[in-house]
Amino acid sequence: MTATPNLGLPLMATNDAQKEVLYNEAIILFDVMAARVVKEVRTTPPTTPAVGDTYLVAGTGTTGVFIGKEGKIAFYFNGWQFVKPVTKMKLYVSAANNFYTFNGTAWLADATSAVNVLNDIVDVTITAVANNDILQYDSATSKWKNKPLTATTTLAGMTDVALATVADLQVLAYDSATSKWKNRTLVIPSNTDRLQDLTDVTMAGVANNKILAWDTATSKAKWVSPVAPVPSTLAALTDVVVGAAQPNDALVYNGAVWGPSHLTYNYTFANMTDGPGSMAGHAGEFMVVDVTESFMTWKTVGQLLAGSDLKLQNLADVDQGLVDTNIGQVPQVYKQSGVYKFKYVSLPTVPSYPVKKDGVNVTAAMTSLNFTGMNVTNATGAVTISPIPLVWQADGIDVSGPPVTKVNFSGTGVGVTDVGGTLQVAIAAAGALSDMSDVDLTMSPSTGQALVYDASAHKWKPGSAGAGKYDIGIFFPGQQVVNNQTILRYVASRNGFKLSDDFANSKGSVGVNPTATTVLTVKRNGTAIGTISISTAGVFTFLTSGTSTENFDGGDVLEVIGAATPNATLADISITFAGVPN
Repeated sequence: MTATPNLGLPLMATNDAQKEVLYNEAIILFDVMAARVVKEVRTTPPTTPAVGDTYLVAGTGTTGVFIGKEGKIAFYFNGWQFVKPVTKMKLYVSAANNFYTFNGTAWLADATSAVNVLNDIVDVTITAVANNDILQYDSATSKWKNKPLTATTTLAGMTDVALATVADLQVLAYDSATSKWKNRTLVIPSNTDRLQDLTDVTMAGVANNKILAWDTATSKAKWVSPVAPVPSTLAALTDVVVGAAQPNDALVYNGAVWGPSHLTYNYTFANMTDGPGSMAGHAGEFMVVDVTESFMTWKTVGQLLAGSDLKLQNLADVDQGLVDTNIGQVPQVYKQSGVYKFKYVSLPTVPSYPVKKDGVNVTAAMTSLNFTGMNVTNATGAVTISPIPLVWQADGIDVSGPPVTKVNFSGTGVGVTDVGGTLQVAIAAAGALSDMSDVDLTMSPSTGQALVYDASAHKWKPGSAGAGKYDIGIFFPGQQVVNNQTILRYVASRNGFKLSDDFANSKGSVGVNPTATTVLTVKRNGTAIGTISISTAGVFTFLTSGTSTENFDGGDVLEVIGAATPNATLADISITFAGVPN
């Protein structure tokens, strides 16, 4: 980007010469636009413009240097210069004493330059205004006009009241047929100056101290005995005093009334009637319900286990159905359908390999052994090997002791004999790397490689010697300018590399944050394998499509593809993938 997006102010670049020129041009343009005042709208440039003169170029009919500059802002500084306005930009035109607004094509004068009174507004008409006038809309003229405020001061003046001849003691009654209130005379039946004269009151059962209560069954008021109201709080009871109550108080009777009292409850196992009574001598034991289910008693862990049916073979996560072939085997953890379980397996057998020198078994080539400082123990007791060279004897020749000073060989071991018997000391040697269970040589090693541990496979594999890292870093300067633009294209060399699930330990940063979360796509040989999301705060989130390591063999292509639609501000993207060699 070489200029600002709105006014086109020139931007300085790192390698620009004469940066003061760019700076001065930007300051001059800023000086013109900050004033927001022009002389007039013209089709023809003035003959002798002064430095700083600013005009609006008309939309049509231009001449001279104004041709082709229709609608732009022209200012004179070392010659004519032009600025392209943005839609809705507003500038004050001195010659017209009015504001002009750019509609995207031409400059148009605003309807009025100033509104000082209501009558200046085009849809308001004020005539002979008086105190307490209000503005009222006149639909016939589509204007607001001043009108006196009229108020209704009588019932007859209200639109929803219809009064006929008004008489004393009349009331207003609503007439739903006309939706109006009308005056009506209240008709009071004659001879109704006593309760017994009312038709909805029954006098049956009347007696001293009774009260009238409405009976919904007969739709009449009848005489009933009063019922004392039910108190809703303790304080409403006459024999309860709660004024000084504190948290956790209880109500206690003092012989006259109930009042609050703070009680302390001390519960101990020793006081429980169905408990064991004492804790002495039961350290580390558990309190359990007795088999009779009538009291509590103490039990040790051993007693609990002895009385239970707890066995390994009864556990849900241990293989069932033990047979004789399981004798000597040990439980081993394995995972099935995401659940860890135990199965019985045999202990691995330590391999024995013949050790040779020049094609001859070492037992046939040695003439003596030196077991300096070594103790050998057999089933019948300890036999101390003398810290001097042991002389070789033929197989079967007695080398009894102690002290033992001679040795013979038996098969692939060393037989040290004494009066107590024979002890076999196995001679073991390492074989090929490929025979080891934690070494994976399915990929043939090449010259210069070393064994590198793969934590995900729990195996040692051939790989590049050194730190075992294969980091790939990129920097994409500036902004993405086209849809789905390629930001990185990297071809794997030698044996390639691998990236962990969700590109673990990979990092990223940006020079300018995006205005909305922007998603980049990571591909291997043209197929998407994950994404990189960049938030408006510049936070990177790395995700892979699957849950396993992504392998790149030699010749495979790693690509990072930009967003489907470039973000307006995202710039200067840095990404480092944390990989390891294959």
